[in-house]
Order: sequence, then structure tokens, then C-alpha cells
Amino acid sequence: MKLDLPPFLTNINPLVAGGALLAAAALLMFPRSASASLLRRGKVGKREIELSRRAGVPIAVLRALAQKESTEAPPPIGGWPRGKGVGKAHQWGGPKVMRFEPHVFNRKVSSSKQMPSSGGTSASYVKSETRWNAFREAMRRDPRAAIESSSWGRFQVMGSNFFKKLYGNDANRFVNAWLDADWNDAEDMSDAYLTEWFVKRPKTQKWANMPMGKIVRYGKKDRRVVDVLARQYNGSYSYANDETRDDGSIKPGLMSTYRNQVAKGAPTTMV
Repeated sequence: MKLDLPPFLTNINPLVAGGALLAAAALLMFPRSASASLLRRGKVGKREIELSRRAGVPIAVLRALAQKESTEAPPPIGGWPRGKGVGKAHQWGGPKVMRFEPHVFNRKVSSSKQMPSSGGTSASYVKSETRWNAFREAMRRDPRAAIESSSWGRFQVMGSNFFKKLYGNDANRFVNAWLDADWNDAEDMSDAYLTEWFVKRPKTQKWANMPMGKIVRYGKKDRRVVDVLARQYNGSYSYANDETRDDGSIKPGLMSTYRNQVAKGAPTTMV
């Protein structure tokens, strides 16, 4: 194979040129890895890097979504202690977290099977309508609809995004896996759900790799990239913005959680 030398190599000693080419080839084959450096310094974990690459999304975005959806803390670099969380159907602050959405379930089933929903056609904020006991009752009425109408894991991905692909619509297989999972298993499951969500949405992957504050044209309006990502992930532009709760406290939006993770050193580009 003939190599076309770049101009700056054509006027120097061939031995030197050959050495330079070998060095360049070595760099291509064994690049200085930003991810390896981050790993050594304890800035990221191997799990995060692998998830980022599978989902095609920077770690800063992954952490921002996790902070917004369930918990600010990423998995420990060395993983959770084995057995932690076993038997717990719901544990906020860790990966083993779920939320049943009765209004979504009620759209999927006949009127005779519908569940109580104080939110009507919108999300309910009554714990008894959204936590595990409500889910178990919904499972009794329609197992597939119950799983598809709940959000699962650290990133709170709706079951409709992965149930068929990853579990073959087998409700018992899924629920048994969830109940038996310790936190490391639940992390693996959460990662698989998020990967499935993004892989099916290459356009959303593209938005997630852009600067969050950049102004783009979307929906016939000029919007920040973070607003576009919020709309596609949550269905609402307001998901990107901070909200004031009834008690006056602030519920951080996706932009705030993203900035928080960037300030902590989370990579904003793929590594």
C-alpha cells in the first residue's frame, strides 16, 4: 500500500519521515485516552463511561438526568456493596426506584380496569396512587399495561420503551428480575433502559451532544438545546427550568442539574 506523505514530511530524511509515520500510527492505535485519565483521577466510573458510549450521550447529561429523576449521587466508582437494596421494591436515592403513573395506565386499559388518579389525565402526586402498592394492584388488573405505565430505575425510563425488547413482554420475568436485583443489578437494568431509549432516538442523541445553552430553531421557535432535550425526554419544555414548589422550595430543572454536574467535573463531550 502506498502512503501519501503529508507535505511537511516530503522534504526531510526518509528515515526520520518513516519514524514520524510510525509514531503517528502508534498514536492512532493507542491514543492518549481522556477516559483513562478521568478514571485514574476518580472523576468518572467505568460504568458511566460504558453507558455514555452505549447510549451515545455525554456523562454530564447522564448525571443531570439521574439527578433530576432520582438522585444526585452517581454509582460509587467501585460499585455498590453487593446485596444492598435486595428485596426493596422501591428505594429513593438509589437506582432501585420506580413510579407508577395511573393516568398513563388508564389510557391503556378499559374503564373497568382503571386505577384511582387524583391527577385525572395528568400526573398524580399522591404517593398511594404512584408507589409500589398501587403498581401491584395495577399488575393484577393488566400486567403489561402496569409495567409500561411505570418509570423504572435511576433514569426513570417508562416501561413502554424497553419491556418488549428486553423482556419479551413477559411480566413475571421482569418483575422477578426487579425484585431480586441488588443495587448493582438495578444499575445494570437502569443503564439498559436508558440505552434503549436513546438508541431508538438518534435525533435526541444529537441534541444531547450539543451545548445545552445553544439557541436552535425547534417547534417554530428559538429555543435552548436543553429545552429541546427536556421536551423529548419528558414531554415538557418546563422540565428544563427550575420550579417553585408550594412550600417555596425550588425543584431544580434539567439546566440546573446539568450545570451542577459540569461544575463537579462531569465531561460535557464523549470520552
